[in-house]
Amino acid sequence: MAIVSTCPVETTMSMIGGKWKMYIISLLAEEPMRFGELRQGVPGISAKVLTSQLNELIADRLVSKKVYPEIPPHTEYALTAVGETLLPIITAMRIWGTEFARSMTGGSLEAFSDGHISKWGKVCFMDCKVCPFDGDCSAYREKIRAVL
Repeated sequence: MAIVSTCPVETTMSMIGGKWKMYIISLLAEEPMRFGELRQGVPGISAKVLTSQLNELIADRLVSKKVYPEIPPHTEYALTAVGETLLPIITAMRIWGTEFARSMTGGSLEAFSDGHISKWGKVCFMDCKVCPFDGDCSAYREKIRAVL
């Protein structure tokens, strides 16, 4: 549950901080997913921890849970409108992380291409509705590269 603080960064970090929430949000940015799909997409997370993280994201109104009353029943998780407002921030973090990784590997990202980079690429560059740079992040990339 979010800590409402006089520090906006603390409030935000209480909602999206931790080891798993960014993975979950990044996967749900692409499409609604079932629990099992999320578990497969988040490397190393246990069912208990995923349940806990999803419940916190739901309590903070970042993720919604829809139960389909059919046989067999299934549940789907999706980003809410509030959760979608985080995507430009997360996209900027992805770009920064990519450029930092490039600087640490001499320009090669092979060590980082575990599937999450490509999923993020889809969110950032193929679906620019979430891009805080109006689809052109080159100036932001250059600014990062200049200091790395």
